[in-house]
Amino acid sequence: MLKVISRPSRLAKIQVREIMDQLPSVPYRLRTVKSTGDIDKRKPLSSGVPADFFSKELDQAVLNGKADVAIHSAKDLSVWRSSR
Repeated sequence: MLKVISRPSRLAKIQVREIMDQLPSVPYRLRTVKSTGDIDKRKPLSSGVPADFFSKELDQAVLNGKADVAIHSAKDLSVWRSSR
């Protein structure tokens, strides 16, 4: 069973389904975790938030073995935000 982690937003869950639909023979269990960006609704994104504002907790879960893979939206990753 593949342990998948993602943010709890509706869009994030849809994106997980889209990815996992491409792997129909892979059973998975989805766990959602709020990121700092989900919790801190007051900080403007234009104020220089950390690059991992929307991904730190998910990435940490993978590094700690609590998940096998994190499925992120490209918009939540620092490379995407810095290249705009």
